[in-house]
Amino acid sequence: IRFYREPFNGVGQGLRTWTTEAGLEGPSIRDEQLQWVFDGTVFQQRALEFYAGRGAPPMNDVWMAILLSRIPESDASSVLSGGDLMELKCSGMILLASLLYAEYLALVVPASVLLKSCQHATEIHHRMGMDETAEELYGNIHGLKPIQTALASLHATLQVAAGSRALAAEYASLGALALPVVDVVVAHCREDLGWLREWLRQVLRDEWTPEVRGLRLRLLIYERCTAAPQPEASSSQERPPPTAVSPSAAELVAGLKRLGAIDMGSAAVELPEPPGFENVAYVHYCRNAAFRDAEFAIFLHGAPYDHMDIQTLHDVLRSLALGTYSVPFLHLNAKRLAQMELEPCVRDLLRPALFELGLGLGGADSASATAAAPGPLGRGELPTEMSTYCCSQFVVGRERLRAVPDAFWDEVWQQLESQGEVGDANASNVPTSCRASASRINGSHQRHGGTWAAEHGVWAVALERTWHWIFGESPLLPIRDVDPRLPLFLRVPRPRATGDGGPRGAVQEFVNAPDWGFDPGWWGADRALANVTQVPMVVSALPVPTSLFTAVARENWKLPSWAEAWFAEEPEEQSSEEPEAQASLIVEP
Repeated sequence: IRFYREPFNGVGQGLRTWTTEAGLEGPSIRDEQLQWVFDGTVFQQRALEFYAGRGAPPMNDVWMAILLSRIPESDASSVLSGGDLMELKCSGMILLASLLYAEYLALVVPASVLLKSCQHATEIHHRMGMDETAEELYGNIHGLKPIQTALASLHATLQVAAGSRALAAEYASLGALALPVVDVVVAHCREDLGWLREWLRQVLRDEWTPEVRGLRLRLLIYERCTAAPQPEASSSQERPPPTAVSPSAAELVAGLKRLGAIDMGSAAVELPEPPGFENVAYVHYCRNAAFRDAEFAIFLHGAPYDHMDIQTLHDVLRSLALGTYSVPFLHLNAKRLAQMELEPCVRDLLRPALFELGLGLGGADSASATAAAPGPLGRGELPTEMSTYCCSQFVVGRERLRAVPDAFWDEVWQQLESQGEVGDANASNVPTSCRASASRINGSHQRHGGTWAAEHGVWAVALERTWHWIFGESPLLPIRDVDPRLPLFLRVPRPRATGDGGPRGAVQEFVNAPDWGFDPGWWGADRALANVTQVPMVVSALPVPTSLFTAVARENWKLPSWAEAWFAEEPEEQSSEEPEAQASLIVEP
């Protein structure tokens, strides 16, 4: 099936509509407009590799196939309908894509939404005049590989989701205080925190249904920097107007606590010293016994989407709220650090903390260290090689957090408090092996508008290389896409290359990020391509807002008091962007 784009002379300006055709008559005269090709056998091979544990789930193909199968035939858009796809003998591939999509949704959406998605596909199938029942359809294509494997995998995932729903009913009878605590730890330094309120609003408020177990979210924002100074006016000039700023961390926390949307133990914590980056806030949190009741802790930067895909963070919180999340350690970021030998500087920085625990420091070879069963700080030996993701944003479960002895964190904290500055050649607390690395870190950050914190950045980089190992993972952390321990929704390949270094690029690209992972992107091409070339390949299809699904699912149910108060204070925004285009491409739920 080939997909084209054509100018649309109808409603709106600059709108484009999509044309699909089976491609049975040979090369098209419009090949210069060809945008994307769906090859069912290639999709099948990718799915086979995924279920065999050798590849990532083929979600780009899934997004496209599911999107098309949900769209009725339209003369205006000339898009093949679900019925057309069935008649073109694509029914097996559509079913395979539907099973993959259902497994993705099973742990991140309420059961009613998953059921509605499946029912919608069936309705389109029958609306197009096809009277074949689901049983008859399955009987005709059950031998297609890997349909049976996909069904078994989906069944296992649904069993996990069913268990969480049983627990949700139990929690509901015990009251809100019985809900598990999830800590969100944010290392903040003057970044705009608007993303934080928007994240919580969409996942916890807009997506609430009676099926959502819920959680007690304790928001801890560590203020690492003082307020930005206002420019001084000379005696002959009027003082410039104050710079407009977003609400401070303290104001954000206070507002959400007033609504009852977050736990009353949430706080904005002033932590300007010791100097450093996110590592200081993270270690401070890990040392604090008051937070040992958290079921999971999410560690984030003040601008987290510089390093991760927005959908990853949304899906993690969705799964936590539903009670389906059980991963003991998950690195959230998109970019990978190269596998390499552990630097002498990292060894020398961690040596005092490991000696404090009485642990050995013999360097285990990479193969044996990787094969060893992960435990608190591995086996107490620093491995010879490490491999992980960059930039220190991750989720850790309670058992892994508690497994690290307090003495380790106390010794690391003491080192952070007593570390010397890079510029001080006589600083006794900067190991000789770290001097060159520290200078490079400082120089790199200063070239890009760095601050005084860069003079103490070597500890941040050392911990960046070892956080996963400290929290019990193998020294060579598996790539998420191919890690069989993870559920499908955490194995979706995410873009990692952009023009400015982040996984997406600019904030405006977030506006059309579809809910619940339903993301055709640039119709099959990673949106990251637009960041590099600055020329989008095609326009993006507007998604059905999450609120439309959840509004149906929670009809006649009373909202929780905190959600009701939040809606009263901040009514749900209605998108005014190209409503006609949305209606022509996406079917209402």
